[in-house]
Amino acid sequence: RRSSDLFLKDKRESERLAFVQEKYDQQFRGQCEELRSILSKKHLEQVCLDRLDQLHQKDEMAVEKRAFDDMYARLWEQDMLEKAAREEREARDLHERNHGVWKS
Repeated sequence: RRSSDLFLKDKRESERLAFVQEKYDQQFRGQCEELRSILSKKHLEQVCLDRLDQLHQKDEMAVEKRAFDDMYARLWEQDMLEKAAREEREARDLHERNHGVWKS
């Protein structure tokens, strides 16, 4: 039991020290103007890179959408042409059948 108590005590102490160190680091970063300036520039660069990436993705999506829309427009036009050709063929066949009936 004593070893587990010592282990827990050591663990709590190391967690406390890590917490204190993190707070010192935060304080240093907050009070060091040069570091704040560098971190701010890095953050701004990252934001700009992320925005550029978003714009590229948006452009790619627009290109894909145009290709998709064009494909459906071609399919619709092809379907309309086939339908018109079929209707014309059916009308001609009907005319020929009707014409043939009158000849007989």
